[in-house]
Parts: sequence; structure tokens; C-alpha cells
Amino acid sequence: MKNRLAVVGTFASLAALILLAVVVWKFGTKDPSPPSLSKHPDAAITGEILYIRGECIVRAAASGASKQTVSCPAPNGVSWVDARTARYWRFGPGVPTAVDVDLATGAESLAQVPPGTSPPTGWDMVSPRGETASFDKDGSLYRSTPGEAARVLIFEYDGPESRRPEFLTWSPDGEWVLLFYPAKEYDRGELWIVRRDGTSAGTLAGGVARSASWWIDGKGFLPALQ
Repeated sequence: MKNRLAVVGTFASLAALILLAVVVWKFGTKDPSPPSLSKHPDAAITGEILYIRGECIVRAAASGASKQTVSCPAPNGVSWVDARTARYWRFGPGVPTAVDVDLATGAESLAQVPPGTSPPTGWDMVSPRGETASFDKDGSLYRSTPGEAARVLIFEYDGPESRRPEFLTWSPDGEWVLLFYPAKEYDRGELWIVRRDGTSAGTLAGGVARSASWWIDGKGFLPALQ
């Protein structure tokens, strides 16, 4: 009887340890992601954003109110060209090939670009307002003008340094910052949108590539094509 009780006690102890480990693993890590814009759209965020999820180009309202798959060409970078056209790149032997996609029909055509043109890689660090965005060593986001810097977002997380957010681009009106938050996979993560003064923030999408382009009617798009 005592042996049986001892065995039961051992299993109970093991079960308690496993439960504690699960609780610590699940709740001991802070989730820094802002609220989902898909669940709680923010009408103050204007324009549309193109991004890559899986092998597809997605066109989403920056507010989070809607999104649709444009095409699935396994792109290597995406950008607006104008209000009706997206551009993506194919990598292979030689120079990258630029392909334009009609957003209304999905029809594709080779883009007429100068030799050596490639996906935007030098993100627009300076906003249309003349402000720059940067992160400190702790991962907090700052908005700066010559001689002045203001902390916009305090980033709190439990995890490796490689999972800090990264700057992608400003919105074309200079009101918002688009950030990429890496997931465990190096090239996939979340898109965060943060107001320039830090008063609001939201998560636009998850499982996306480190490439996005923001369009606002009358303002054009960012980042600029190289």
C-alpha cells in the first residue's frame, strides 16, 4: 500500500512540475505585439499596404479593415508603382527580374526598368516631415529631428536580441511608422503600425516577409523605388 501511495505521489509531483513548466513557458514570456487591427480596425490609419505572406502578395487597408490576396508568384520583394499596379521581383541567374501586376485583373507584365534596378533595400529612414526613426540598444523606438529626440515606443520582451522590431518605412503622410517584428523564423514576422507620437499602435498582419510598401492617395508610396 505504501509503495502504491509513493508511486501515486511521484506521478502527482511530476504532473505538478509539468503543469508549472507549461504555465511558465506560456505566460512567462511577454507578448509585445500591439492589438490586432483586423479585429479592431483604426480608421485614422489611411492608405493601403502591400506585403508578402507565404508565396502571395496581399493588399490590405492600413486601418486593418480589409485585405485581399493579389496573386501568388512567390515574390522576392514588393512595391507599389501607382494606385493600380504592384511590382515584385524574381531572383535567378543574372540580375533580378521586375514584374508588374495589375491589381484589378491580376495580369502580369515585365516591368520596364533601368538595368540594375532591384527591390527597395534602403528603407526611407527620413519621413515626409523630416523626422527619422531609430531604436536604442534596449529596442525602444525614437522619433528624431535635428537636436531633439522623443521616445515613441517602449519595447518590452523576453527573448533573444534578434527578435527586436525593425524599421521598415514611414507612411507617405509621415503620421505613422511601419515596423517588422521577427518571428522565430528569420525572414517571417509581424507588421506593426505605430503613430509617430506613440499614442496608438496595432498589428496589421503576421507570418509575413520582411517587405512592405505603403500607398496613400495624393501622397504616393514609400519606400521609394531604387
